[in-house]
Amino acid sequence: QPLAWLDDDHVLVGLRSESGTQGGVLDIRSHELRRLNDYADEASSDGRFSVGSGGDQELALTILRIRDGHRVFRRANSCCPDWNR
Repeated sequence: QPLAWLDDDHVLVGLRSESGTQGGVLDIRSHELRRLNDYADEASSDGRFSVGSGGDQELALTILRIRDGHRVFRRANSCCPDWNR
């Protein structure tokens, strides 16, 4: 599912699973999908980061740098990410 436009050529997409929404970046020109290998629910307003939550054993909140998929933050037993909190 589309989650947010990151720039003119890229869309943050979510691949739904039983434990949460796995993030990916879709290049609309080349039609290539790059998986982020972590959860994604929303993108930051500048399109540089993604926040997501999910997990099988415990609910975790994660923030990823979209450019390279690097996890910059993870907190276990968290819920419900939102940028305006």
